Parts: sequence; C-alpha cells; structure tokens
Amino acid sequence: MTGVSLALQFAAELVVLGALGAFGYQTIDGAGRFALMVAGPAIAIVIWGVFGAPRGPRHLTGRGRRVLQVVFFGAGALALGAAWSPVAGVVFALLVAANIAFLVRIGRD
Repeated sequence: MTGVSLALQFAAELVVLGALGAFGYQTIDGAGRFALMVAGPAIAIVIWGVFGAPRGPRHLTGRGRRVLQVVFFGAGALALGAAWSPVAGVVFALLVAANIAFLVRIGRD
C-alpha cells in the first residue's frame, strides 16, 4: 500500500506541472503564452526539487513541509481548475490531501 501511495504522490507532482503548463498556455496570447507555459512548471520544479524532494539539498520537514505542500499542490489544483474544470481541481486537491494524510500517518512523508 505504501508503494501505491508514493506512486500516487509522484503522479500528483506530475499533474501539478502539467496543470501549471496548461494554465500558462491558456492565460495569454502570443509569444508570451509559450514563455508562461514553460516558466510556471520550471519554477515549480526548482522549488520542489530544492525543498520538497526527499533528497533535495534543503528538504523541509514538519510544518515547513506542510506549508510547501499546500502551496505546491494548491497551485496545481487552482491551475487545474482554471485550465480544465473547477470540479477537477477540487477532486485533485481532495485526493492529494488524503494521500498526504496517509503518508504522514505511516511516517513516509
């Protein structure tokens, strides 16, 4: 069960990046849309890689990690809701929250 939950966590991280890219593409027209499509996920990758990844150089734990998760996955849920549908954003947020709660409970987050 732990492996499935960790795989779901990784899939959720990828969904966040895709949602940020889709949101960036839909937000503006012209050449700026491609810049925003790349910049959103790129910034998220750097922040998550440094502070959220298990082997990141400044991996956060405890309350700091929870704040990072709320901001990272919350941004993904908002972007998913704006780019696709609000229901998808809410469902994604609920699934991520349940998965994080499970991982915290078993001591793997």
